[in-house]
Amino acid sequence: VDQTHDKSLNVYITSIRALFKNIGLKSKDLMDKLDTCVEDHTKYQAINSSFSDFTTNQCDLLSQCADVTGEKTDLERKRQILTDLRNNKEEGDYKIAELDEMCGKVSKSTSRRGCDKLRQENAEVRESWSTHLALIEDVEINIEKGIAHWEQFNDDITTHHEWFKLFEGIF
Repeated sequence: VDQTHDKSLNVYITSIRALFKNIGLKSKDLMDKLDTCVEDHTKYQAINSSFSDFTTNQCDLLSQCADVTGEKTDLERKRQILTDLRNNKEEGDYKIAELDEMCGKVSKSTSRRGCDKLRQENAEVRESWSTHLALIEDVEINIEKGIAHWEQFNDDITTHHEWFKLFEGIF
């Protein structure tokens, strides 16, 4: 403008500055959205990892209870562990709901292929949780059967003991 003394160039300079400022604002907006997406994905991964740790711990406790042999006190201790596992169902259901919610958030900013992978992972998590709950019920039934056998054994011993006491004098 100073060299050509053409005042019409000021319009172009102002327009270029406005476009540059607009590009800067849009870039900042995109960066903010990207930060939000990364934050949501990080939260999803943390929740997924937390649920995985939770289910691993639950499965370890359940595997301790799977063996229904042993003393009655061992079986009663295992029954208490199973009761605790059953009480953790609400916590697991809450974690799955939280995982579903974050999966929905992450899916909004994920490619179609990534969404398919997320849905597949989510379905696997739900299936493993359902299987775990079913296993708790199965082990619980087996533990109850084992305790019933012990109670029957104790009742039989008591009956035989009373019979021996009764007939000991006669013999």
